[in-house]
Amino acid sequence: MGRRALKGHSLPQPSPEAPLYLPVTRRALVHTLAALNMSVSEAAMDRLMGAWNRPVPFPDAKPALQKLKGFSRVILSNGDEAMLSEGVAHSGLSPWLEDVLSVEPARHYKPHPQAYRQVLARYGVPRGEVWFVSSNGWDAAGASSFGFRSIWVNRRSQVRERLVAEPRKEVSNLVEAAEVIRAGV
Repeated sequence: MGRRALKGHSLPQPSPEAPLYLPVTRRALVHTLAALNMSVSEAAMDRLMGAWNRPVPFPDAKPALQKLKGFSRVILSNGDEAMLSEGVAHSGLSPWLEDVLSVEPARHYKPHPQAYRQVLARYGVPRGEVWFVSSNGWDAAGASSFGFRSIWVNRRSQVRERLVAEPRKEVSNLVEAAEVIRAGV
């Protein structure tokens, strides 16, 4: 597989009029429910989709962010700006984050290089100085392909995807990721 394999598996790109993240996610949920021969009411569907704006962080998120004091701690997400703003506020992690970046301005979802490029444009740092942590193997691989030092948080010991690039490190939780970053490994 060449570099195109990563690009070929990205989501449809946001339009200038409206972000597509939540509508795409809703369609994926409808598809999954149909594949499982399940159905839910519109009210239940709205509650499920509303959960994107009310994330509950993993218990290790706050300790990991605290361990990274002195580093710029930034979220880069495929979510739209409004969803991320509400979600981060709800999570209670705002005090430990310097910034939250949506791919919305780049008009490309990760793993497209334009999505990762926003970090360089915003902070003026070389690619090789950016540590990128993700619980998605494809996202960690995309970040590695872009030139970031990526860490895949593989909480459930999943089999590694066969992608063009691999994360620099694989850990089982966010505190381990913070320790890798602090050690500069």
